[in-house]
Amino acid sequence: MKREETTVSGLIKIIDSGKGKEIKLRIWQIGQLFGVYQSTVTANIRAIIKSDVIIPNYNCPLVQTGKKLLPEIYDLGMIIALAFRFHTVEACEFRKWIIGKVIHKKNNMAVTLGLNNFQLN
Repeated sequence: MKREETTVSGLIKIIDSGKGKEIKLRIWQIGQLFGVYQSTVTANIRAIIKSDVIIPNYNCPLVQTGKKLLPEIYDLGMIIALAFRFHTVEACEFRKWIIGKVIHKKNNMAVTLGLNNFQLN
């Protein structure tokens, strides 16, 4: 299997195109995306799963890590959760983009709701 480069800007383009639900990355791709080792990704995935923040999809290939079986492929929810656990330039760039999107959505929603509730007398 050819290992293509996974970048934050490439991931953002895919999400902006409306295909965010189709994003599935392997552990090595997440490591490459955020500039961390695979072991760091695996340890943080285990911590996220243990804390019940995100329940992964086990209907995919599994990898044995220690005494546990973990999925080999993760969706955007896990990628976002991992972005808030890593302290790298790439993770910071992705976090800023996520926060900007949430704030922009919130501001647009507030304006829309305000217009919908406006009544003329």
